[in-house]
Amino acid sequence: MESLITEEVTELVKDLGRTSGTAISTRHLFNVAIMNVLWRIITGEKYQHDDSAMVQLAETLNRSFLCNSVSEKKIKVLINFPSKSLL
Repeated sequence: MESLITEEVTELVKDLGRTSGTAISTRHLFNVAIMNVLWRIITGEKYQHDDSAMVQLAETLNRSFLCNSVSEKKIKVLINFPSKSLL
């Protein structure tokens, strides 16, 4: 598990380095990195930090936590999150 985290942090640092000198939003950047580690532990699959499905999932989770409730629709998004092995 440590190697997965180290690999993800290394990629995150590279992504941050590419934006050197410019203002960026880290709103999803860290969340996607954390979700990527968890997803790899569960499924063995990895997504790019800019993958639209991961960014959308991060936004859905963020809204859910901010609202302090999870609606049925958001639960369906989590349950039906596409696995590369199922595509």
